[in-house]
Amino acid sequence: MFLYVTNKNGFTHTDRYNGQDFVFEPNTPVVVEANAVTHMFGYGRRDKTENLIRLGWQNDEAKVKTLAKFVITEAAFKPADEPEVAE
Repeated sequence: MFLYVTNKNGFTHTDRYNGQDFVFEPNTPVVVEANAVTHMFGYGRRDKTENLIRLGWQNDEAKVKTLAKFVITEAAFKPADEPEVAE
């Protein structure tokens, strides 16, 4: 499964997963595989303490709010040859 990650913070965030670098510019959705999003942002985890520690943000309330400003939504893909459908 792939997800869109949109950084709603006012700064660029960079991270790394499985040897791949990711750059999250403000307000620009990035398509990322779900396992990477779990590693970087705690997607699917009720307790995000592990992610906050990994980022060095565990003892800073403002940084906890920063993590919450990464908006994660499911990405829907369609085949390139599938025609557009007017709604």
